[in-house]
This record gives sequence, C-alpha cells and structure tokens, in this order.
Amino acid sequence: MKLDLVLEKGFSRLAMLAVLMAALLTTSVTAMREWSQQQELANFQILAQRYAALVEDKLVQVEADLQRSSASNALSKNTELLQQRMPWILQLQERDNKSIVIFESTPTTVSLSSEMLALSLIEGASSLGRLHFGDVQASPDGEGIVYAAWPISGTDRYGLACLSISKLLQSINIASRATLGIEAIWENNPTALTDDPRLQEVRLSNSGLIFPLRLSTTDSFAPKSTWQIYGLPLMAVLLALALSLYVREIVLRQRAEAITREQQDRVQINSRFATLGEISAMISHEINQPLAAIEMYASTCEKLLKSGASKPETMQQALAGVRSQTERVSRIIRSVQDFAQSRSETPQGLDVMAVIRDLAPLIDLQAKRLKAIVKVQGMTGLHIVADKTMMEQVILNLVRNGLEAMRNTAEDRRLLIIEVLKNDTQLNLRITDQGSGIASELRDRIFSAFVTNKPKGTGVGLSLCKSLVEKHRGHISFADNPNGGTIFTVELPIELSKSTEANSLKNAVEVAL
Repeated sequence: MKLDLVLEKGFSRLAMLAVLMAALLTTSVTAMREWSQQQELANFQILAQRYAALVEDKLVQVEADLQRSSASNALSKNTELLQQRMPWILQLQERDNKSIVIFESTPTTVSLSSEMLALSLIEGASSLGRLHFGDVQASPDGEGIVYAAWPISGTDRYGLACLSISKLLQSINIASRATLGIEAIWENNPTALTDDPRLQEVRLSNSGLIFPLRLSTTDSFAPKSTWQIYGLPLMAVLLALALSLYVREIVLRQRAEAITREQQDRVQINSRFATLGEISAMISHEINQPLAAIEMYASTCEKLLKSGASKPETMQQALAGVRSQTERVSRIIRSVQDFAQSRSETPQGLDVMAVIRDLAPLIDLQAKRLKAIVKVQGMTGLHIVADKTMMEQVILNLVRNGLEAMRNTAEDRRLLIIEVLKNDTQLNLRITDQGSGIASELRDRIFSAFVTNKPKGTGVGLSLCKSLVEKHRGHISFADNPNGGTIFTVELPIELSKSTEANSLKNAVEVAL
C-alpha cells in the first residue's frame, strides 16, 4: 500500500509538472507568435515608409516636369508629350485666376468638370505657390485618382491635372522591386482587411497625400528565418538571466563593501581612541607644568601687591607669563578635543603642512614621553583633496610608529623627521626615524592586517594607513634609512588649483617640535 501511495504521489507530481510545462510552452508559443506578428507589422510599416519616400521623389519629378512644360503658356503644345512620358496623367487643363478654362486636353477616363473643385485647387496652389493636391478618391471604375493644380510661372494662369494613383504606383513599382523587394497597389476598400499587416496607409509629408496601399513581396525580398524570428526573444531571455545574475553579484559585492567599510570605520575609531588613551596618560603631566607656572606668577603678583613695591613693568611681565601658560594649556586641550571629535568623510582642500601644525601639540606629547626630537621640514602651501580626520590619523599613526621604533635607540640619536615634498603632480609625505627598522620576515606583509613589528602592537595601524591612503587615490611605501631605521613615504595627488603658491625647496621650513 505504501508503495502504491508513493507511486501515486510520484505520478501526480509528474502529471502536475507536465501540465505546468505544457502551459508554459503554450504561453511561450503564443507570446512568440504575437511577437512575430508584431514584428511582421513593424517590418511592413518600415517598408511602407520607404515606399512612400519613392512616391515623394516621383511627385517631385512630376511637379518639375509640369512646371517646365507649362511655362510661358506652352501647356497646350506639350500636353501630348507629357501624357506619353507620364501615362498616369488622365487630363490637363489651363485656367486663369478666375477658373475660366483656357485650354483642356481630351479626358481619357476622368475629367475635370467640377467648377467648385477647380476653384478649390487653384486657391490651394495660389496659397502654396507650388503644386497642390486634392484628396485621393476612387473613380467610377475603382481606380485611385487625385486632382492637382499649380501656378504657371511667368503668367497669372494655373495648370490643373487629373492623375491616376494606380498607374503612378505601377511606374514606381519598377524601382521598388529592385531596391526594396516589394511592390504596391492602391487599395480601393481599406476597411475590408484591417488585420492584414500588408495593408498600410501612406502619408506623404511634402504633398499632404494620404492613401491606402496593399504591399506584396517579390522574389528579391528576403523573409526572416525561424531563427531570426525566435532567436531575438531567446537571446533576450538569456540576456535577462545573465543580467539578473550580474545584478545579484553587484548587490552581494556592495553588501560586502559596505560591511568592509563599516569594519574599517570601526578600526579607525578604535585606533583613534587607542592613540587618545596613550596621549591622555601624558596630558596630566604636561598640564601640571603650565599650571605650576601660573601659580608661581599669581603668587609673585600677590606678594608684590601686598608689599606695595609692585612696578607696572613687573606686573605686566607676570601677567604675560600667566596668559602664555594659559594659552599653552588651552592649545593642548583643544588639540586633543579636535582629534577625538568624530566627523563624517568630507573631502576638502587641505594644506598638509597646516594639518601637521595643528597636530603639533599631540606629536610633542608623544615625543617628550620618549625623549625624542621631531623636526618638520619641506614645502608649505601644497594642497591635497582629502578628509582631514583621515589624514590626521595617517600622520599620527606613522609618527607614533616611528617614535616607538626608537625606544632602544640612544637618546642623542632619537630624531624623527617629517618632510612635505613635491614630486611633479604628487605630494610626498615622508616620515624618517632612526629606529630598529623592519624585520626581514615582515617586509612583504607589513601593511597586512594584524601584522606588527612591535612586541605589544595590534597590527592595525599600518593596515589602516594603507586603506586610508588608497581611499584618497594615494600610495604608501617604506624603505630603509641609510642612517638606521625606516623611511615611510605617502604619495597623494596634489590639488594644483590651490597649490600654485607653494614655496620651493629653497624656502623649505624646518621646525623642531
């Protein structure tokens, strides 16, 4: 029984799958057929437009022949010649501006007997100043005809003609068979087969004529093959599938990049606060010195005032000392606050030397802790487009690494040099220490995450520096210092519009922090 149930379920699923496949196939075939019909209709519409261009050219030629043959009242003389060259001309007339007949050829099948029609045509030709057509209509024997009038040059008379559209199309078909692979006839009953794509309405922009045509293909017309009809939808399906896979890959990549950016931002923030933690430990000692000096100046002023022997010059010197030490404390605190403040990524034009000057109090704190000397030299006025917070992070990380690399260096050789140089269109920020250098086994991966040259390092600083520099279209590298230690170089593109006034190397500045 269980086997029967399993088989029954299996057959039912197969049957359901077969029904779904049949429905999908039927829908696909129907959609393909409808698309094929739409394509066939579009093809015949394009062919009708091209055929209409041939009709337009033919009518331009007809107008030129009529104007030339009727000039200087010569229409009566040239009528026979015109009808031989253009058998679609059924009758010709020459009338004055009051529609009085001056000359009339013998009509073949249809004549210009209506005075109202003649007046209407003459008014239209007079208004346009060239060949004017009336509406296309059917003759009693089912032939498509159209009446036209034109002003005869050099006179106040007008020429009128009755043209056979059917015979005109026969003449045009000679050229259309060779060039388009189609031919056309005037359709007497256009409403009979409205679903037939071969029945097209032609609209001539120059002459304003509108009439229906029935198109038919000739042996030179190459119909579309099955692959041409069904290949495009199939390729569209495959393209849609490939596009969906590509979009999915892009979405996944964007998610991964967003996660990576978020992690980098966290690492950057953690690194900044780690630097702050080290700096904060030195702030209390650094602030105690100016506070002690302020207390000494205040005590001196108090004693002088009590003794009554105070001199204005002495008091002024003491107060200047108080102000100087107060500004020193304020500068240290403000620098730490600026560095700790979290800001969004807003690239702007930065003077690199000015950024280094803003970081001077923080760099000075670290240098004093390690009893090192820091010198800043190079070019002023060089600008880059960067986020100031990120550039501060790069500079402080490289400076801290350089200072810590000189822990075991003799105190008289603990010199760190920060240089700002110009190399063509690149700014080179070079930080040189005289420390222990980089171990040989770490040189190929020193910028990788969690790789460190310090005993208690986290391996995050240089990796973060590399990410931040490359984010600003820059490059970071290192080399050995011939005097011992390492030279780190950051290359960034210069913002030329703001760096035109940069000082040359001859005017380089050197500042000991």
